[in-house]
Amino acid sequence: MIFEGGARNTDDPRSYYYDRLWHQWSWEQRLAARMLGRVLAPAALLGGAAAQARNLGFAPGHLAEILARRAPGSRLELFFDQNERKGIHAIINAGGLPLNANPLKNKHRFDAACREAGLSLPATIVSEHDACRFDALISKPQFGSKGKGVRRFVRISGGEWRSSDGAIRLQSGDLGRWLAHEQSRGRLVQQCLAPHASVAAISPGALPTLRIVTCLDEGGVPEVTETMLRLSLAQDRAADNFNADNLVASVEQATGLIGPALRRTRRGFVEHATHPATRAAIAGVRLELLEQASALAVAGHRVFSRDFAIIGWDIGLSADGAMMIEGNWNPGVNVIQLVRGHPIAETRLGSLYRFHLQRAAEELWTAALPVQISQPLF
Repeated sequence: MIFEGGARNTDDPRSYYYDRLWHQWSWEQRLAARMLGRVLAPAALLGGAAAQARNLGFAPGHLAEILARRAPGSRLELFFDQNERKGIHAIINAGGLPLNANPLKNKHRFDAACREAGLSLPATIVSEHDACRFDALISKPQFGSKGKGVRRFVRISGGEWRSSDGAIRLQSGDLGRWLAHEQSRGRLVQQCLAPHASVAAISPGALPTLRIVTCLDEGGVPEVTETMLRLSLAQDRAADNFNADNLVASVEQATGLIGPALRRTRRGFVEHATHPATRAAIAGVRLELLEQASALAVAGHRVFSRDFAIIGWDIGLSADGAMMIEGNWNPGVNVIQLVRGHPIAETRLGSLYRFHLQRAAEELWTAALPVQISQPLF
């Protein structure tokens, strides 16, 4: 990220973030920030859009996406860059680092905490006997994100199991050995839930999930600030993440109505009122499980509220009701801005970002680096 001597306006959360960092850093840290900024945006690239991106503090690719979806009159400097939210979340979510101890990053810790709190979850598979109770399983890496490394296995005729992408086949006698191998790698194996009938036609592969962002309000009570629906594009998808060529649609919290779905393509963003594979209507459909899913997200945040001010929840819309899939301590903000066309700073969530940045512990600000290249696991 680019630092040029502090922010001009600290009324919005991202300006406050940069201004606070700049004024508490030593001269060595300020110099490092400036030098690294120039390394990340070499002079050969500083023409046109690249120069504009650098001056605004954006990665050029992120700025190009925002420009493609920006609503008329929305100020560019109020949009969050997808990279800077990592530093912001490390400050307002005290339990974020190190990642190994983070219950929202470590899937085994998350599963255990949610079960202890009595939240609705898919069944966790610990033995071959457990696995044989279901016709489909999901295997996830312990510290994965963005749907990477997720595999879905479906039981087919003769007791054989096959991954949804067709890459792996397991004979009936191989299931126990496969499960032991997954567990030895730290992976979490769970029941694969069937989608709720109301959304099955608009997510033909992976279980559709609501991304519900909750943030502690000024009184420390979890509040739903953003809601979007993620839909898989095709039958072979094991995850519905937007970054993995899937769809995301806006959801109106007041009415439960789904908006047109957005897809990122090589030619830019495309909106779909109907699903491109099934042709089922998306826009205007009422989301039956919205109230249940929102209540589950709020209940989940209460479990982790001591160390996390903001959480992005993945709530599955299953045939058994709303189910807790994941909690994300570092939820992406770009997809919210792309779907809405408005910057985070103009929303209720933006106000709460500013509120929590102002009240974050001094040691979290002190630990912030000029450039957050990676996040420590241990």
